[in-house]
Amino acid sequence: MRNSIFAIFLVFLFSCSQNNNPIVAEFGDQQITLEEFKIAYLDILKKPDVFDSPALREKFLDELIASRVLAEEAKKRGYDKDEKLQYKSIAYKNKALREAHFNAVIRPMFSVREKDVQEVYIFNQEERKISHLFADTKQEIDSIYTLLERGGSFEAIAKDLFDNPVLVENGGDLGWIHWDALEYDMAMAAFRMQIGEFSAPIRSQFGYHILKVTDYKKKPLITRMEYEQHRDKAKAMLEYKLGDKLAFEHVSSMFDKAEIDVNPGVATAVRSKLKEIF
Repeated sequence: MRNSIFAIFLVFLFSCSQNNNPIVAEFGDQQITLEEFKIAYLDILKKPDVFDSPALREKFLDELIASRVLAEEAKKRGYDKDEKLQYKSIAYKNKALREAHFNAVIRPMFSVREKDVQEVYIFNQEERKISHLFADTKQEIDSIYTLLERGGSFEAIAKDLFDNPVLVENGGDLGWIHWDALEYDMAMAAFRMQIGEFSAPIRSQFGYHILKVTDYKKKPLITRMEYEQHRDKAKAMLEYKLGDKLAFEHVSSMFDKAEIDVNPGVATAVRSKLKEIF
């Protein structure tokens, strides 16, 4: 594959001067355009601890070519007619439509400041040991918050609140958490708090939470050079989380206006499963 990469990039360089979406790879009657490569590649850069490099680009292009070759082979064998695959295709199409809607509607709603990017980069060099309390409704979580403000024990409330035996036993302790593992509002609240503090109620896509920081770890020395090297990654993570938060709020407002029928039995089962987790 190493020799083919050289040939592929010759095609890429030649194509750049001919159109705005040059061909990065050409094999058989198949082509991979620069735009297709960029979209797929940027997706993997959103993952934690994945950083751009020439070696990663080359490896990813190899994988993209291999996946296209396998897909063509599957098509020749008629696997594209499989009913389950048709459902998956619909799901992928809907995902692409959601992304298009996000770029057109949600993304223009926000911008990020340099100091916010710096803060998020620092947070990503740290971990927090977090405990939490969870409720389905705002009314429930507000009542719990009132108990805490009056001096109630966080751990004692957790023992009464949760069905999950592990959370009952450890007082709602979630263990060591990375910034990237939490939704935006929860992440920012948790990583801005001092040890022993608990947050005001926070809404998530699952319900309502109160967080408490019980310990933290951090990298002892962060240099300006390191920040500059990883700034774009931190910015992308921040934009992703902010976008996810605003998209959730946008969808919630659409749900409020829509007429939706929910199967009560399924809804109850989902709620019970969430309580086991949270």
